[in-house]
Amino acid sequence: MQILEEIAPEDHKNHIFSYQSVIKNRYGQYEHFLQRNCFISDEERNPVYSMGILIKINDLGDYSPVVQTVERVDTDSAKESKVICKKVYYLNKEDQIFSKREKEVLLWMAEGLSSKMIADKLFVSEHTVINHRRSMQQKSNMPNAIALVGFAIKSGII
Repeated sequence: MQILEEIAPEDHKNHIFSYQSVIKNRYGQYEHFLQRNCFISDEERNPVYSMGILIKINDLGDYSPVVQTVERVDTDSAKESKVICKKVYYLNKEDQIFSKREKEVLLWMAEGLSSKMIADKLFVSEHTVINHRRSMQQKSNMPNAIALVGFAIKSGII
C-alpha cells in the first residue's frame, strides 16, 4: 500500500507486485508459491480491483528469504519491465544476522577501504568481498554501501 501511495492512481495498473508465500496444505505439508498481481485503483488511490496469478514453485529450490518486488511495465513498447522496488524478508531471525566475516568486511568498509583493499587484508578475492557486501545489503534492505554502513552504526552492529 505504501508503494501504491507513491504512484499516480491511473498508473497503478502498470505495476506488477511479486512475492513468494508459503501455505500449509491439508496434509500438513508446506506448499511454496509465487504470487504476481497488479491493481486498478480509484482517484483516491484505493485499490478497487486486483488481478493476479499464483504459481506453485515447490520444485524450484530454496525459499528463504522471501523476496518482494515491484516492477514497472511499459505497455506502450516492447521494453523489459523495470524493478522499482525490491525488499527481502527473513522468516527466521538468525538468517538476518550478519556472519562474522560480513562484520569484518563491514568494519573495513566503515574505515573507507575499497573492496580491493579489503580483499587484500582478508586474503580473499575482490569478488568475495563484493558478495559479502551484497548479502549484507540484502539482509538489511539497504540500497548501497553508504546506507549499509550507516545502518550498521545506527543498529550497533559496528
